[in-house]
Amino acid sequence: MAAWQVTRCRPRWVGWAVVASMLCASVGQAHPLALSSGRARNDLTGSFVWELQFANGMRAQFRTTDGRAGAVQAGASDWFLGAKRLGTRNLDMQVASYGLLVTVERTEDENRLADSVRDDVPGRDALQAKLDATLDRMATQCKALPEPRYTACTMQFNAPVEAISQSIAQAEDAAKAKADRVGAVCTVLKLRVQDGKVSGKADYCAGEPGVAVSGTVQPVRAR
Repeated sequence: MAAWQVTRCRPRWVGWAVVASMLCASVGQAHPLALSSGRARNDLTGSFVWELQFANGMRAQFRTTDGRAGAVQAGASDWFLGAKRLGTRNLDMQVASYGLLVTVERTEDENRLADSVRDDVPGRDALQAKLDATLDRMATQCKALPEPRYTACTMQFNAPVEAISQSIAQAEDAAKAKADRVGAVCTVLKLRVQDGKVSGKADYCAGEPGVAVSGTVQPVRAR
């Protein structure tokens, strides 16, 4: 996929692979949030400050810089909800097919809480005991039978075993989804940038999915 290409300081649209639009303030100057075009490289180049607002009332400031291999920037993020400061988190930003994928790290306390929530599956022990008892009953009733009676005997247990196993999986999925919502800030953002303006969606925002994001991004000028 191609991206923006600049020819004689005029942006030329050649495909939507990345989101950075290159704007020229004067001849020979492009917008600094420039992602290299072509399939071989898509590098985020430079240092930037991002001011973001979230539809749930949060706001954040990102500070990112290149320096890692590939299309990745590392950075830090400060988060706020109204006048309340929610802390500083590390982040990674990388090029994706739709634009930019931002992953914000949880704190150690949030990781511990998420692990605890993920491991605490309501009803799992009782369901597992029920599954074990069903399998034991199947073994007792069927193991001494010759074929094809053995196969016929075990098949009658397929439906209850499947139902119990599915209930366990659903309970574990629910616990995982709850664990993914742990944290005071948004941990996954999918962003687009055009003309220095940012738009997109954020997920895992203290339990809220699909929170709209808007804002601006500016280069850090060398002094």
